[in-house]
Amino acid sequence: MGTGPVKRRVTQDDVARAANVSRSTVSLVINGRAEGQIPEETRRRVLEAVRELGYAPNVAARMLAQGSNRLIGVFTYQQRFPFETHDFLYPFLLGIERQAAVEDYNLLLFTRAPKGGRRSVFQDGVNVLGMADGAVLMGSLTDRDELRQLVAEERPFVYVGRRDVPGCAFDWVSSDYRSGAREAASYLLAHGHRSICFTGIYFTEEPYRDRLTGCMEAVAEVPGAALHIIPDHVLDDAEAMYRFITDRDATALVCTGSRILARLIERLAPFGVAIPEDLSVVALSDEGGEFPLGLQPAHVRLNSVQVGAEAVRLLVERIEGRRKEPKSVLVPCALVPGNTVATINRSDHAWSS
Repeated sequence: MGTGPVKRRVTQDDVARAANVSRSTVSLVINGRAEGQIPEETRRRVLEAVRELGYAPNVAARMLAQGSNRLIGVFTYQQRFPFETHDFLYPFLLGIERQAAVEDYNLLLFTRAPKGGRRSVFQDGVNVLGMADGAVLMGSLTDRDELRQLVAEERPFVYVGRRDVPGCAFDWVSSDYRSGAREAASYLLAHGHRSICFTGIYFTEEPYRDRLTGCMEAVAEVPGAALHIIPDHVLDDAEAMYRFITDRDATALVCTGSRILARLIERLAPFGVAIPEDLSVVALSDEGGEFPLGLQPAHVRLNSVQVGAEAVRLLVERIEGRRKEPKSVLVPCALVPGNTVATINRSDHAWSS
């Protein structure tokens, strides 16, 4: 099947010839700077030539001349980009997209992963983020050496989540895990619980430490209260976990995430542990999980969409030169009571051996 000749792109020079004006006059008109400099009749003639020739501005060239692509890069250190709605990072992406639209920026998603599977900002020695004006980075598998290099290059970026990199200061936005955990532990203490177990998956140091610190702060304020950290190896053995809880006469369990909490409840079920009659439970995040029918876990609700939006807002401030000093933002969390926390009387509670 034959094809006709490829039509050449119409340029400003073509418009200038058709309107019998200079190229600089055409540039002033199509960029909205003709007022007070170009006669109205000339402006109309240029616009008529634009319409007749079907001229479309070269957006890429215009942005290059302005020193900006109006592009925000989005990069994740996770092995897979968070396209699925159940992914923990997906709400961040929603907030990023919404705020980018507000700020009049487009998004550039860096989804390529090397054959080895580990994502890197520097691919074949080249900083791929250079295609954008700045970038939002996220993910638990953070390469802190790469963050150091980005800071050294003075590349505008914001990290979703608090990351401690000695000797480096950069913008970050995070949920206030510490305050959320403190509120959750205080809620248990207010319901009479004095022996509380803490557990969770240690994906990233800072969120885990912030949550643990918040719980410890709440427990420290109540005389006679104790927080027991369940070792990771105990979580793999249902009976060992049950014994850990009962040996400490614990009446409550705080877990870093709702999905792992659902699995722990399932593992304790064969031992006759009733929720919340025997054991009250609270999750410090709300990423879902399959709970027994009728069980609505008490949990800390994160506003991850707002975290993503705040990350873009900080980044645009940096890109547009409105701020030079590094800034961090903590987004508040909210406790959702659910129906998994019981008020107890210590004299009435005792685990059977």
